[in-house]
Amino acid sequence: MLSAAAFSLLLIFLLIVTVPIRARPPAIIVLGDSTVDSGNNNQIRTVLKSNHHPYGRDFLGGQPTGRFSNGRLPPDFISEAMGIKPLVPAYLDPQFTIKDFATGVCFASAGTGYDNATSDVLNVIPLWKEIENYKAYQSRLREFLGVEMANQILSEALYLISIGTNDFLENYFVLPVRSSKFTVRQYQDFLIGIAENFLKELYELGARKISLGGLPPMGCLPLERTTNAIAGGGCIQKYNVVAKNFNVKLQGLVLRLQKELPEIQLVFSNPYDFVLQIIRNPTLFGFENAAVACCGTGLFELGYLCDEHNPFTCMDANKYKRKIELWSSITRYEEALQEREVLAYLISCTDNSSDGSRNGQKSKTVAGSGSGGDHPASFNCNCFRCYMSYWVRWDSSPNRQIIHEILDGFEDQLIQQRANSKSKRERRRRGGHGHGCTNDVNRFEESSVVRHEMDELEAVEVSGGEICGGGDGGCGGEEKVEKGSMRRFVSFIGERIWGVWS
Repeated sequence: MLSAAAFSLLLIFLLIVTVPIRARPPAIIVLGDSTVDSGNNNQIRTVLKSNHHPYGRDFLGGQPTGRFSNGRLPPDFISEAMGIKPLVPAYLDPQFTIKDFATGVCFASAGTGYDNATSDVLNVIPLWKEIENYKAYQSRLREFLGVEMANQILSEALYLISIGTNDFLENYFVLPVRSSKFTVRQYQDFLIGIAENFLKELYELGARKISLGGLPPMGCLPLERTTNAIAGGGCIQKYNVVAKNFNVKLQGLVLRLQKELPEIQLVFSNPYDFVLQIIRNPTLFGFENAAVACCGTGLFELGYLCDEHNPFTCMDANKYKRKIELWSSITRYEEALQEREVLAYLISCTDNSSDGSRNGQKSKTVAGSGSGGDHPASFNCNCFRCYMSYWVRWDSSPNRQIIHEILDGFEDQLIQQRANSKSKRERRRRGGHGHGCTNDVNRFEESSVVRHEMDELEAVEVSGGEICGGGDGGCGGEEKVEKGSMRRFVSFIGERIWGVWS
């Protein structure tokens, strides 16, 4: 059985390699909702806070910080793995200064969405205000470092964006204002328009390396399953179809902006299928229960209702899903040298493969060269033997199975990428006859996916939403994942990732 630590290692792996890395970014800049909020809601008047236990009980020092997690969040892990620093601070937190923000800052606010009306539900920071705070940050950074250096940091920084679930679960499907004005499709298009303007504004402000996150299977989140108790507590398929369809639209937006905006390195990180696999097969990823959350009864508690004094609150958060996101930070992850070395290896390989490094030279971008503390050095990634000297220690990790799977899949994709690159060069030498055909095929595949998702959404709208029962989160007749499928899953993800770069 894979541990929760193994799941988080795989999750961070996916997050890292979906980002268009060319060199280690000088800073991590985060915008979005509770999936990435590191404490901004602590400083505003809202009931949606996580500045109390059990939040943060597995954090460094065991204290709550405003993160909706028992420990750190994905941006924190990514920042540390890239050799920057172990934590990305909240912009509104008064204990941090512009010196701290120069290498990473979070503007996210739990409970917010693309739609301004979503942030009004719980009186949190709207997306437009996150942008205004980012502009203020730019001014402070230029004053602190000088215009030239500040602009360089802003253009080379990695921007992580995770937002959108609340627009549907806190707004459209709950309140009548938007649902009475828009159909589901119309509301999705309304949000896509906001997302486009948001990304273009970020671009105009200097952002170039952006990872845009999609929606999870939101019909399978614990709170939604609780509201579906009459039907057995299964997933609400209508919500899942809406999420899938919205992700298709987001991906289409990303593909279009990649062509429209010069020098942008914009990628779409889709968590839907991966999270669904965890829900359907929790034991494969080290979870005992994916149907309920860790807080209280696990059915509806979050924010102030997530109380350490509640006798139902779980003792081991690593075995449960979180209420809104996965509550999957690792109690001892910060001390796991093997996992940190694997992450350093992945980053070094990603950097080298993107730069086209040759002659067996190590990347000049060293994972441990930042100010984040004691990090492993970068690796020579031109052959499989590059990490053999570390293999004994990695093999002693309790997560050695997933480490082996990740490294095997990653190496396979490096080989495949080089083969694809060679094939493209050969086509160009022949006059580029294959290029137009490839574009036609890609357009055909994309349009087919869009048509399929639109047909599926239309069927759900007509039927009023199919309800999926059962504790595993799946519908009848859907294929179940076998325990030996991890390798194929990693390989599949890798193919999609390298497809963005090739």
